[in-house]
Amino acid sequence: MTSSRSHRSASSELLPDFKTEFHPHSHCHPLFQHQEDFSLWNAAKLAPDGSPWCPFIKEGDYLFVEITLQAGLNSSQVNGLLGLISCISQGMAKVTLRNEIDPCRSWNRAAPQVTPVSHVSPVSFDLQSEFIAQLYF
Repeated sequence: MTSSRSHRSASSELLPDFKTEFHPHSHCHPLFQHQEDFSLWNAAKLAPDGSPWCPFIKEGDYLFVEITLQAGLNSSQVNGLLGLISCISQGMAKVTLRNEIDPCRSWNRAAPQVTPVSHVSPVSFDLQSEFIAQLYF
């Protein structure tokens, strides 16, 4: 049995199987590839990637960015966290929290020191006769 590749004419041998066109703003030329370019590789023969965190400089940079993205931190929060890490590394600050339970315990200890709400009184008023807004004092 012969392969389907051998049934192709000589002119079709020269033509690529795939053409990738990039966005015009990328200024990349079209990429022409043959089906053989996508063949399977033996994973055992491939060398492991020595720096899978690229384009980050260090693995720690990658891990930090991954955590900030998962937490949904904004730029101010990221800068504050980086500032704290810098202070810790220079010995100017110390953090004793070990896990997610420690901040909860700290907040529970601090709660009695915060002024508690003693009374809630709803106040209603007409605002442009369209809806009634309620304020709580």
